[in-house]
Amino acid sequence: MTKVKIDRRKNYIMVMDVETAGGLGNPLVYDLGFAICDKQGKIYAKRSFVIKEIFEQKELMQSAYYAIKIPRYDKDLAEGTRELVSMEFARNEFVNLMNEYEVETVSAYNLAFDRRALANTMKNLYGEGKKFMSGIGKQVKQMCIWSFACEVIYTQPTFWKVAEQENWFTECGNMRTSAEIGWRYISGIRDFEESHTGLEDVEIEVGILAKCFSQNKKHESGMIAHPWRIPNKAKDSK
Repeated sequence: MTKVKIDRRKNYIMVMDVETAGGLGNPLVYDLGFAICDKQGKIYAKRSFVIKEIFEQKELMQSAYYAIKIPRYDKDLAEGTRELVSMEFARNEFVNLMNEYEVETVSAYNLAFDRRALANTMKNLYGEGKKFMSGIGKQVKQMCIWSFACEVIYTQPTFWKVAEQENWFTECGNMRTSAEIGWRYISGIRDFEESHTGLEDVEIEVGILAKCFSQNKKHESGMIAHPWRIPNKAKDSK
């Protein structure tokens, strides 16, 4: 990607996504994608890494939720379209980009999980002392795109209408609020399927984040526990 001159007047945002093995109780990151963007959804820099220490543990990788995609990673690595690196290398690239663009906000769809998975991976590989975001020059704010979207997009009657038309509901009758559903709604591509690979998912999450900002609505930002309840509660109250 061509290096872009950094406009210091902008408030840049880091959007990241992880894919993990080890189950929900012990998530270990084997795919880390991240991108620097602005509130309009323009991407200025992006990185995609397969984490060597985790991915090369073949037995562990069978516990990955998307283990079916392992052959795709093997093919991409063989063809050079993905890069196999140490967790330390990936972490350094992340921190360096944060500092280069003077980023103050880190974001992800379900940020709480990404943060937990990264912290768990660092602890597993390096012990208690080393933190994933240590070395970042500025105090970092946390913004969960899932929470943001549940506040300002999925609470809209226009979304509810499309959700009913497309049957975007769980077996329990709750509206689905995944990034895949968000992108289907925003893009109009009703059969869109999320890649569930780091950088590819980041790119749609950047688009969802930009759509959230474009609503110009009040929101809590940060991270909200169980954000899916917000649009379901709003719809039930109508």
